[in-house]
Amino acid sequence: MSQVTAAATRTPAEVVRQTSVSRSPNGISYATAGEVTLTTSDLERMIAAVPSTVAAALDRKAYYFVPLTVSQGDDTLIAERYDVALSDDAVCHRNLNLGGSQCVFISRVLHQCGTCPGGAGGRASRLC
Repeated sequence: MSQVTAAATRTPAEVVRQTSVSRSPNGISYATAGEVTLTTSDLERMIAAVPSTVAAALDRKAYYFVPLTVSQGDDTLIAERYDVALSDDAVCHRNLNLGGSQCVFISRVLHQCGTCPGGAGGRASRLC
């Protein structure tokens, strides 16, 4: 019988250190980390849809699209892939200040939760 191992997790600081950030033509900084099931062209199209006037207000932030952002009390972890065992503690996003930068970690699977403005009642079981 095959056994499934738990998804590896990293701290947000590790993700920031180990991940290259891209800058879109409209000025938004973004990256993907882990097994994100989103094609590069879909991600680029989504980022490009943000008007430049709105993107200018987001200038000092970097958006990291990750499989799962996991809240464990005061700590945040980033899962390398979706793992149902971690999903109960997953949140749709987490805003963190790391090394003078504002970083937003967005869970790819839980991209809409009931607590976020405009959320459609996704699967996140904890408040963002």
